[in-house]
Amino acid sequence: MGLRLYGHWVSQPARSVLWLLHMKDKAIGRDFDFHKVEPMKGDTRKSSFTDLFPTARSPAIHEPDNNDFKLAEGSAILQYLCEKNNWEDWYPSSDLQSRARVNEYLSSHHTTSRRCTLKVFHPVMMSIMKPEGPAVDYAALEAVSQKEANRFSSSWLQNGPFVGGFEAPTIADLFAYTEFAQIPQMDIFEKYDDDRVEEWLARMRELPHHDDVHRSLFKLTALKRKLGK
Repeated sequence: MGLRLYGHWVSQPARSVLWLLHMKDKAIGRDFDFHKVEPMKGDTRKSSFTDLFPTARSPAIHEPDNNDFKLAEGSAILQYLCEKNNWEDWYPSSDLQSRARVNEYLSSHHTTSRRCTLKVFHPVMMSIMKPEGPAVDYAALEAVSQKEANRFSSSWLQNGPFVGGFEAPTIADLFAYTEFAQIPQMDIFEKYDDDRVEEWLARMRELPHHDDVHRSLFKLTALKRKLGK
């Protein structure tokens, strides 16, 4: 039994982990097992899940053959996988300051870029799940998204093509991309006003397995269009 990943394809942190694993499948010499859990249906509160992961958080990983190791939280999982497998191309370790820069973004993520999900994506997703609910104020959602993108650009994209000024993407980019890209992917608006953000998104879309990892999101967008949301 190898690595087991528990999560949902629409989850932003889960997509980040899935993306890295897909890109590194050959490097780890084996496939991983994906176990779908749906937090909104209470899956993460069931004893079958909390017995493994007491924090009841997903995504989460389980390595039965590695001291029965279990770990939750997307950023912790990404860091662990990179450190365990020496994936310095995604999480630099030889340069302490470079690693600290990646960690700086990851530490700030939940109070900055994560707003794209909490304040923008989530209301739209709920309107799809509950079509009889109130109409979505797309103008207000765009204002929130554009403001967050401008802040992200000025903080993280000023000194290079990828987050933190790096010349190649790191796990910080994977975490950030799933937040910002989902807004235009879901037809909430067409594009960001900030050119640096749009150029960064375009570079990220060229990474291997991009469409594989985001396929469920594309299906959700198709359903949104069908419902006229």
